[in-house]
Amino acid sequence: RSGEEQLLQETWDRSVFTDYGGLEGLIKVDMVNFDLTLEKARRDAFLYAYLQVGLSDIMHILLAHHLGCKFFATWDQDFARVKEYIEERTGIVVICKDVDRMIRELVEKKCIESE
Repeated sequence: RSGEEQLLQETWDRSVFTDYGGLEGLIKVDMVNFDLTLEKARRDAFLYAYLQVGLSDIMHILLAHHLGCKFFATWDQDFARVKEYIEERTGIVVICKDVDRMIRELVEKKCIESE
């Protein structure tokens, strides 16, 4: 079985993965008009690659920027390591491992209601 088949099997909707919150908090969005030309990759992605950020993490940064995200909440150490560069280049504030701050920011921006 290929890696893709295994990933689909383990994460497909209505599986044990999703039954226990594996995709909780994800929002489906339409990535209309997103493109990654060579020029754009050099301008927007080269620094992250140079800093040894993984390809999927680079894509997350670029897609979050494309969507106009103001905050990026994550547990991923690659983002924590380069969060100053991300904020400087995109304006996105990366919040790492600080659940209280994540909730506070979401409440302040009226993304969620406080209790």
